[in-house]
Amino acid sequence: ALTVLAMIAVGEVFRIAARNSVAERSAKLAERELLFRELQHRVNNDFTIVNSLLDLQRRRSSDPEVRQTLEQAMGRIRSVARVHHHLYTLPDIGAIDLRQYLADLCTALSEAAFPPTGLHLRCHCDEAYMPRSRAIAVGLVTNELVTNAVKHAFPDDREGNIDVRFQQTGEGWRLSVGDTGIVLLAAYVLP
Repeated sequence: ALTVLAMIAVGEVFRIAARNSVAERSAKLAERELLFRELQHRVNNDFTIVNSLLDLQRRRSSDPEVRQTLEQAMGRIRSVARVHHHLYTLPDIGAIDLRQYLADLCTALSEAAFPPTGLHLRCHCDEAYMPRSRAIAVGLVTNELVTNAVKHAFPDDREGNIDVRFQQTGEGWRLSVGDTGIVLLAAYVLP
């Protein structure tokens, strides 16, 4: 009977130790989650501050080239900020939902870069999850191509469409940005 009592006591001690260990791990995980959310909040604030400072400089400048360069930098910062936002809203922070990211990016570009005319940005993306570094690259290239189309393909408040497509092909993934604007002839041939 004493042996059975000893076994029950050892079992109870083991159960209590396991429960305490799980509670301690849960507390540490909750603390890490809280710290991670606080870090993400601070990083988002930093993106906003940098963007605001660039916008302030852009508004103060009378040089159109400086204003244009600052607008491009602001667009790039917004693009990286969107990827960053998606990094911590997904359950798996190692992959970015590119369909959602490009849709959000296109919405932001429409709101920020399009003049109030009949210019429309459409986004078509196959389901894709990409590592952070690749998603940033796709976002930056998309931002650049859409910005260039707005500036060069639609002068004098022309109406038209810009289509962003990210599709899986037999060879991998293809990003294309097309528009219904004017055609620019190449001044030189790229090697």
